[in-house]
Amino acid sequence: MSAQSYNFTKSTTTYTELSNATSLTNGETWDDPIFTIPLGFDFTFYDSTLNTVYLTDFFLGGALATAQSSATITGIIGPFDTDLIDRSYDDLIGEAPGGTSDIAYKTEGNAGSRICKIQWKMLGFMVKWLMV
Repeated sequence: MSAQSYNFTKSTTTYTELSNATSLTNGETWDDPIFTIPLGFDFTFYDSTLNTVYLTDFFLGGALATAQSSATITGIIGPFDTDLIDRSYDDLIGEAPGGTSDIAYKTEGNAGSRICKIQWKMLGFMVKWLMV
């Protein structure tokens, strides 16, 4: 395995929503979404070179996978690791038109300095209680 080395910088500017981003959810409600996100550039993640990441149902909407299937060994990029859900999703009736929590992405920058931004907007969290 190769080591990963990244620089992190912090900004105190006001949050700006992505403009002209590609919506993955397109106004639909969702729970445990399955989407393919093309990065628009090659990205080295440990010993693999990726140009695509995946939202898969086995990571509950909050983590990105390096493969589409849980049947393979899959790397995880975890910007947020919890059970995310569209705020309009109804656990009793399931998915219905009229989602309020958009998932979108946008790749920008010049070759060699590109960045893919992924936005989870106005999310909800799934909490279930089990009583034994």
